[in-house]
Amino acid sequence: MAFSRFLFRFVLSFLFIGVYTLVDIFFQLGLTSDDANNIFTLPFLYFITLLILLPRMRKKFVLWFIFKKEETYKTICYPILVAIIQSFLVYIYMYTPYWLGSEAIGIGSKQVTTVEGVTEIGLTIGATIIGPFNEEFIFRFFLIAGFIEILNFSISKFKRLIKLKPIAIIFWIIVTNSFFSLLHGPDLLSFPPYFVGGVIPSLFFIRYGFLAAWISHGMFNFLSPIAFSIIHSLFM
Repeated sequence: MAFSRFLFRFVLSFLFIGVYTLVDIFFQLGLTSDDANNIFTLPFLYFITLLILLPRMRKKFVLWFIFKKEETYKTICYPILVAIIQSFLVYIYMYTPYWLGSEAIGIGSKQVTTVEGVTEIGLTIGATIIGPFNEEFIFRFFLIAGFIEILNFSISKFKRLIKLKPIAIIFWIIVTNSFFSLLHGPDLLSFPPYFVGGVIPSLFFIRYGFLAAWISHGMFNFLSPIAFSIIHSLFM
């Protein structure tokens, strides 16, 4: 019986990979091109396969995905609202030196802006859905939820701990998001937006769960070009 369940999960994971590939080919998104595979697709398929094959990990992921279904509107709406504000504040920050007569603050050297062989729609999907899922899975679910699991705290016990002794989790958020920021190749001036851009999903993750962090991250990426265009047209 255990083997048959594993075989079923194994076949299901291959079906998911096959459907993903067929959708990409049918719509010609380019998400299975060489560069897109390395940046978006392979990590995404790897994480999804882990969730399908490993019941214990999947159970933990479901627990962390959304804490209270009765607060689903908060889980969705609050991250979107914050992402709107965040996207404008980031570009105001980055262009403040320019308005003061210096050069605008640039993005990190490892920030993905274009991917060879990927269409504009494919890049949008990669930057707002797949990429944020990958990063939230690593930096929020794996590192934060995993850290809490190592401490052997349930979610409810962890929430009580935050209210009583928040120092440990705050320290861990600072550590994980410092690493998250450095992966984007920022300089000293561009480091703060990346750091804050990691802290915000972390706080949503702790308060509402993985879905809120994923929406927060994805919506910020989606809204950033729009905020840039508005700021550029109004003040440049």
